[in-house]
Parts: sequence; C-alpha cells; structure tokens
Amino acid sequence: MSIWYAAVHPTAITLAFAIQDLCLHPEYVPALREEISTQHSRFAQTAQGLPLLDSFIKESARLTPIESCMLPYLTFPVKDIKATYSTLPHLTLLHYLQVL
Repeated sequence: MSIWYAAVHPTAITLAFAIQDLCLHPEYVPALREEISTQHSRFAQTAQGLPLLDSFIKESARLTPIESCMLPYLTFPVKDIKATYSTLPHLTLLHYLQVL
C-alpha cells in the first residue's frame, strides 16, 4: 500500500474520505472483507498484497483529494533559510497548504 504524505493530517483525511466512500458504495464491502480475511496474514508479514483495498483507497483519494479541504497559505520568511545545497532569500513568497 502506498503512503502519500509525510504528515498525519493528510493521511487521516484520506482514510476518512475512503470510509465515507465505502459507506456510499456498500457493494464493495463483501469483496474487500473477503480480500482482507484471506490475505491479511501475508500483508502483515510483507506489507504487500491487498490490491483491491489499495485500489479502493487510491480511487477515493483521486476522487476526493485532500487539497479540497485545505487552504493555501502564503508567508514571507523574515531571514534567509539555509538548506544543504542552497539558500532561500528572506522575503521570498512561500506557498503551501494548511489543514483546516
């Protein structure tokens, strides 16, 4: 299974939307339940398998991206930000997403 983001909030939001989609489409429950009951031990050992669950979560994330519940946030650093190979000058406009 894929992990899309490094933070906790986007992962939780993605899973919340997947659960909502599962409630809206209960016809997928039997197939997902069957896959989990037959392949869970393999997944627990190798972290591979469960292709139907993986596809369901990915499709849910595609249809309801987390950016739909996030706001753009603009800021200007007050001093230079030094990274390993470069420096971001102060007063450079930064744009990132902030969770609501």
